[in-house]
Amino acid sequence: MALAFPRLPLDVEIKGTGPDATAAVELLAAELEGLDRVDSTVVASFDAASVALMRERLPRVALSPGLDTLAAWVRSGDPLGDYAVIQVPQFHQGIEVIPLVLGRAHAEGSALWVWLDHPGRETTEHYRQLIDAGVDGVIAASPSRWPRT
Repeated sequence: MALAFPRLPLDVEIKGTGPDATAAVELLAAELEGLDRVDSTVVASFDAASVALMRERLPRVALSPGLDTLAAWVRSGDPLGDYAVIQVPQFHQGIEVIPLVLGRAHAEGSALWVWLDHPGRETTEHYRQLIDAGVDGVIAASPSRWPRT
């Protein structure tokens, strides 16, 4: 994908924690450097330690905060820090997340990307509604069903 679409921004999530995630960070960092994709990739992980390690390894790569960091930001009202993209679900426990974080994310200089976890929402109309609401990006649960319009 990186070679076929060199200008397409990549969103890569590091899964897991501990030694496996540490190894994944190292492999991903080397791959991004080798493909010259450091400046066109956002790296995310639910694990804040993996995000911090990636920041050490590739200081220029755009990052999205780990889950604990993001939750603390939502609860505290304190500035988040240097994260290019904040990635959130559209809904969490029945509450729509976008109105709670969109203004803050933009005020702090971060883009807001929303991940979809419900195939019924993956429609052209729904994507347009999210973008019209001010969301900067949509992470599809089923990319193969992404509308081509």
